[in-house]
Amino acid sequence: MPNYLGSTNPFPVRLGGGSPPIADVHNSLLEEVKSVLDTSSDHEAYAETYGDALAVAMIWRINDRLRNQVLPTRMLEALTTWEEATGLRPCLNDLGVDRRANLAGRMRGLLNNALSDIESACMALLGNNFASMNVVDPADEVTYWPGVNPGPPGFEWSSNRARIAIEMTTGGLDAASYTDKAAAVWELLDRCTPDWMTFCVGVGSSFVAAQGIVGQTLI
Repeated sequence: MPNYLGSTNPFPVRLGGGSPPIADVHNSLLEEVKSVLDTSSDHEAYAETYGDALAVAMIWRINDRLRNQVLPTRMLEALTTWEEATGLRPCLNDLGVDRRANLAGRMRGLLNNALSDIESACMALLGNNFASMNVVDPADEVTYWPGVNPGPPGFEWSSNRARIAIEMTTGGLDAASYTDKAAAVWELLDRCTPDWMTFCVGVGSSFVAAQGIVGQTLI
């Protein structure tokens, strides 16, 4: 059935599939009262049951909308409240879809900070622009500490064991959008990673001289 603008005014373009909720409820009400009332379209019972069906369908819609207020990626009215609660401060020109993605990442990162939790938080924030979360291969791990195995000057006490790299893609992003997304990931990781963990955010899997972009291409 087509979508309707009112009970007898079909919309000129078909949107979606199946029958509208109002029609389903209306038909059910007509079926219940047809044994005692005249349910033909020119009788008042037909109009009255349509009004009842409209009220029921509106309640269903309201409940659906309320249910979405606890899902970060679907929030509307509750979005600003949860942004304030989680410390997010969106800009005036931030798109709603980006604000909800940032909130989803922030709320996911509030639970735990195991590697799987960190990865899930970044995936929620970046969406299609998330490529992978990389950790140091055990064969490449280096640990320095004074008196045992001191590192070079300035790095006498250092290690790359607790370091992660979030690899992004730039698909569909201009320079400004990429910078905003990368900054959002940095803020997320700064809040949800343990104090002893370090991280970096960028694109690509290796830095090549004269090709890589400083501050963007992962090293």
